[in-house]
Amino acid sequence: MLSRFCLLVFFVHTVAAQVSISARTDKTEYLVGEPVIVLIEVKNIGDTPLVYGFGCDHDVQIKIPGLATESNDRYGCGRGVGGDSCGGIDHPPQLQPGSSRIFRRLLQNYRLGPGNFVVKVSGKSEVSRLSGKRDNIEGNTISASLPIFVRDGTDDELKKIYQPLVEAATCSLENLSYEELERASETRYMARKAIAEMAPPFLFNLLRSFALDKHNWSEGIRGLARMNTAESRNMLVELYEQSTDLVFQHSVAYALMSIAHPAQLDFFAGLLHGDKAAKDRNIQSIAIEALGRIGGWRAVAAFKAFHTDDAQLTNDLIYALGTTASQDAVPLLIKEYSAFNEGAPACEALTQLTHHDWCAVPPSRRSRVWSKWWGTHQEQLHIYNKDDCEWGNPVPLK
Repeated sequence: MLSRFCLLVFFVHTVAAQVSISARTDKTEYLVGEPVIVLIEVKNIGDTPLVYGFGCDHDVQIKIPGLATESNDRYGCGRGVGGDSCGGIDHPPQLQPGSSRIFRRLLQNYRLGPGNFVVKVSGKSEVSRLSGKRDNIEGNTISASLPIFVRDGTDDELKKIYQPLVEAATCSLENLSYEELERASETRYMARKAIAEMAPPFLFNLLRSFALDKHNWSEGIRGLARMNTAESRNMLVELYEQSTDLVFQHSVAYALMSIAHPAQLDFFAGLLHGDKAAKDRNIQSIAIEALGRIGGWRAVAAFKAFHTDDAQLTNDLIYALGTTASQDAVPLLIKEYSAFNEGAPACEALTQLTHHDWCAVPPSRRSRVWSKWWGTHQEQLHIYNKDDCEWGNPVPLK
């Protein structure tokens, strides 16, 4: 009997997702101290709606090749921190076929002087499919080299350029339609971010008002830290001391730690002990890092006066001692911390300070051998700071 089979084939049609992307700076000539904003235009040239709002600023890299960014290295040699995160939003807005959207991104962590520069923009836009998946979107890559010219200008010229940003940063969001509110919120956010990034001293009072905004203080704190004047640092200390909000205090302490100016040594020491000692261990950890970065014998003295049963804070303190570039840190590490965790954190800190291999000594002998070796060699031993990272294998203790 002949059987006949019909083969039914299903073809799954995948709707094409495709975009075209272009990038440009908001102008080609800037004054020294003026923010550089990159405009990234994304047009949906496919057959299906896309959404945006799932992406992150770090999806787009904006750099000036050959020019180092301002470093905020919290750690010394051989240690670092990595990772980045971001989140999406519920019900993200859609980019319909044939529509385009301009995303504004800020050139960050540069202080450009006069001259010609090329802004390199690379990465991918933040658009995604309705499912949130970002793969298989044809054309979703950015690669552009944008020439700009930066020149010196007068204070009056710079203030005039900032006036529209100030107006946008302080605009009211009341009594607006949903569409108007969305546009105004985005414009105000970018204006505040640009002002905080460059932080010209003549906008001190404005940045202070941002920091006092209970609902949106982050750019104010960042701007005062970026300004990095005695007035702005003192204001950050004042803001910390006047607040009882731990999240706010944490942000302020972190901003001051990123500067690590010697003028704030007493402030950070006071967060560890005394009447104003922080009760939050995360803030104490920030204070420890800040004192390590400030360094010197006074920082070591602050560590010597601080006592804790918290193992993580003790570990942070030991590491910070290794970044103080102070000879006084060596005997403190030997006497107080050679037994903590079998001396492993202490030997790393001692190695960073001296570039000698303290870790090669067996744990059971560390306290005795370290003390004897230090007593013999302390007069001629060079103490290194956290920037002295270009060195080979540590020298054995002999």
